[in-house]
Formats: sequence, structure tokens, C-alpha cells
Amino acid sequence: MERGKYIPIVIVLCFLSYVFIPRIHQSMEKISRLNDEIERIDERLISEEKRLEELKENIERLDDPFYKEKLVRDRLRMVREGEVIYKLFEE
Repeated sequence: MERGKYIPIVIVLCFLSYVFIPRIHQSMEKISRLNDEIERIDERLISEEKRLEELKENIERLDDPFYKEKLVRDRLRMVREGEVIYKLFEE
């Protein structure tokens, strides 16, 4: 008779396992995806912080007249009036 009183407990445990194990598995997968997303966001944050530092350095360098002239010449392709530009070609 003792075997008979454990059957309802075993049935309840089996039912609870059937109900909760898939949910636990889904939660673990979701946690894994969220951790991956956090890593990607952290990498992007580091990249953006580096870019911000570069931009801050460029802003500080704008006080230098030599840098301003180089910037205008390189990016805007501007030259001084009467200036002649020579291009050298290597063969």
C-alpha cells in the first residue's frame, strides 16, 4: 500500500516538470539572446566613444591655423588665389 501513496506525488511532479521545464528553457534562451545584444551594444558604445574622442580632438585642433588650412585644402579642395597645383605621377 505504501507504493500507492507515492503515485499521486509522482504524477504531480511529472505534470509540474512538463509545465515548467519548457518555460525555463525559453527563459534561458531569452537570457542568452539578451546577453548577446548587450555585448553588441557595449561594442557599439566603445566604438562611439572612440569616435567622440576623435571629434573632440578635431574640435580642439581647429584653433590651429595650419590645421584649418589643411582641412580646407583637403576636404573642400580649395586653393589660394593665384596658386598653381602640381600633381606628380609615378611611372
